[in-house]
Amino acid sequence: MDKPKIKIEYEPIDWILELIGAIGILFLIGIPLYYYNGLPDIIPQLYNLQGEADGFGSKGFIWILPSFGLLLYCGLFILNKFPNIFNYPKKITPENARAQNKNATRLIRSLNTTIVWTFCYLSYSTIQSALGYQSGPGKYFILVYLLVILGPISIYLFKSARAK
Repeated sequence: MDKPKIKIEYEPIDWILELIGAIGILFLIGIPLYYYNGLPDIIPQLYNLQGEADGFGSKGFIWILPSFGLLLYCGLFILNKFPNIFNYPKKITPENARAQNKNATRLIRSLNTTIVWTFCYLSYSTIQSALGYQSGPGKYFILVYLLVILGPISIYLFKSARAK
C-alpha cells in the first residue's frame, strides 16, 4: 500500500527554520566573498579530531564548503517536498500520516538549517585559521556538532513513537 500523499501546511516554527536556513545560505556565500581577496594562497583544508589543521591547499578550496553546503541545502529542501517517499520508523496509515509527515518534514528542515550553519562555521573557521586568528574549528567541534544533530533526531523519534 502506498503512503498517503498529504500536503503539510507550514506552522510558524517551520517558517522560522526556513528563514534561518535561508539567512545561513547568504552567510555561507557571503563569508568567503568578503574574505577571499585577503586570504593567503595556501589555506587549511582538513582538520583532525582535535580540530587542528592537518591538510593544506589552494585558497580556491574555500568555495568547496559553500558549494557543498548549497547543494545539500537545495537537495534537502526539494526532498522535503515529498514526505511520502521517506522511510518512517512506524507504519504509515491514513490515520497517522499527517502527524508523521509533519514530524518528518520538520526534522529535515531542522537538520537542513543545522547543516547550513555548520558549513558557515566551518567556512569562517577555515578563513580565520588561514588568517592566523585561530587554529581550526576547535577540539569540541565534533562533540557539539553531534549533540546538535542528535537533538532534533531524538525529538523526532520521540514524537514519531507517540503519534497515533
